[in-house]
This record gives sequence, structure tokens and C-alpha cells, in this order.
Amino acid sequence: MKDISSSSYNLFSNSKMKNMNPLLLFLGIIDACGALLIYFGPNFPIIGAYTIYFAYMLLVKGILSIFTSFPIGIFDWMGILDLLAGIVLVLISFGVNFQIFHLFAILYIFKAVYVLTRTIFNF
Repeated sequence: MKDISSSSYNLFSNSKMKNMNPLLLFLGIIDACGALLIYFGPNFPIIGAYTIYFAYMLLVKGILSIFTSFPIGIFDWMGILDLLAGIVLVLISFGVNFQIFHLFAILYIFKAVYVLTRTIFNF
């Protein structure tokens, strides 16, 4: 008789999820939280008070991404989106809220889903 628990272990131990990078997962979660903050504005429960901290994280993430990809000649669309998201969150934290922020939030949600999908499934 075959042991089911060992076969399910082998199924998951050989998957691509085993090689997931925790740093990229953390950065993807920051993207997702930033996207939700932009979409819902400062009224987002629990994290709404920390809008400025997410703004600083996204600004630093975007600037580092752009400046590290610039010397090797790569167009870094994700770094540009991070920088724009940081600017939008700074504006939201100071009480400025435009309708176009919702459209940008939807675009940024797609970016966060893309990053998390690439991180989790390792492709």
C-alpha cells in the first residue's frame, strides 16, 4: 500500500515554489499594499495611518531600481511605476486625492500581481 503523505510531499517538494525568493516576495507584498493604499486612499483600514511609510519605501525602491538598471541600458518600467506610486502616496498622505489615482492604482495592482506571480511560480 502506498503512503499518501509521502507522495504529496514529493509533489510539493519538486515544485517551483520551493525555490521562491523571500526578498522578492516581501517586495511584491509591499507593492500589493501600496496598490491598495492608492486605490482606497488614506481611509484604508489598519494600514491607512502608515501611508507615508509605504510612500517612502516605494520611492526608495523605485529610485534604486531605476538607477541600478540605467547603467546597463535596461528600460525599467517597474521602477518607474514604483517611483510614481511613491509620489502618489506622498500626495495622498498630504490630503491630495485625484480621480486619476484610481486608474493608476489599477495599473499598479496589475504590476503587483505580476511580481507576486513571477515570485511564487519562479518564472
